[in-house]
Amino acid sequence: MSTTQNNWEPNWRTRCYPWGPVRYSNKSMPMPDLENCWVVVTRPSHQAAKLSNSIASQGGHPIPFPVLEITELPQPAGAENLIKGLNRYQLAIFISANAVNQGLALVNSHGHWPSQLPVAAIGRATTSALRGAGFDAVLAPRERFDSEGLLDLAALHDVSGQNIVIFRGQGGRTKLGDSLRQRGAKVDYLECYRRTRPQIDPSILHDHWRDRQLDIITITSAEGLQNLYDIVGPDGRDHLLSTPLVVCHPRLVPAAHKLGWQAAILVAKKNDDDGLVEAMIRAWRR
Repeated sequence: MSTTQNNWEPNWRTRCYPWGPVRYSNKSMPMPDLENCWVVVTRPSHQAAKLSNSIASQGGHPIPFPVLEITELPQPAGAENLIKGLNRYQLAIFISANAVNQGLALVNSHGHWPSQLPVAAIGRATTSALRGAGFDAVLAPRERFDSEGLLDLAALHDVSGQNIVIFRGQGGRTKLGDSLRQRGAKVDYLECYRRTRPQIDPSILHDHWRDRQLDIITITSAEGLQNLYDIVGPDGRDHLLSTPLVVCHPRLVPAAHKLGWQAAILVAKKNDDDGLVEAMIRAWRR
C-alpha cells in the first residue's frame, strides 16, 4: 500500500501564542507578508489579541508589550448627577471601546440608558462595542476614524442648541468637544476611566534587540509613545529610536520626531488593526 500523502490534504503549520494557536496552510500558498518579522504590540493587554493574531497569521512574531493600562475611576466627578440627567441630551459620543465598557457600566450602576438617546462612535472598535451592548443604530464615520472624521458627518454640522455628552478617558483630547461648542452645542464630559503606565520590565525589549529579533514597533497614542520612551530608559533609547515605527494617525509623527526618532515612521491608511497590519507590511518590504 502506498504511503504517499493524498494531494488534497493540507500541510499545516501551527504557532502557539498565549491567546491560542494560529494555524495556516502552506500548501500552494505564497510566503506570508510578515514572514520572520518581529513586531512590538503596545496595546493594553485586554485589547492586543486581535492585532497579535493578525500579525501571526501573516507569518510575523508579535511581541506583547503594553504601554498603557486601563483602570476605572473610583468616583468620576459629577458622574451620578450627569447620568441621572441623561434624558436631557440629544447625543452621546463614545471616544473608545474602553469608554463604552466603563461608561455603560457606570450608567447601569446609577440608573439606565434613556431609550431615545442616540449614540455616536469614532472608530470601528468603538462602534462594534456599542452594537455588542445592544445599540443597533450608531452614528460613526465610514472612512476616517478620528474626531475629525466624526465632525465631518452631516449630522454634526448643525448642532446649535443641542446638549451633547462625551464619554471618554481622563484627560483626553479636546478637539471634538471644542469643535462642537464652536458649532453652538453645549458639551459635557463624562470621564469614566484613566490610562496609566504599567509596571513592565524593559529587559523584554532589550533582549529582543540584542538577539536582533525586533523589527517594528506599533503605537496608537501619543501617551503610549511617551510611556514607551520612558519605560525603555536611557539604556535602550538608541535601539528604540532606530527601530521602524508604525503609527495609527499622522499626528503621532511629530510626537515621535520630538523624541528624536531616527528610523522610518509609517502611518496606517486606516485607523484600525487592518490599517496597522497593512502599514507593517509596507515597512517590512522597504
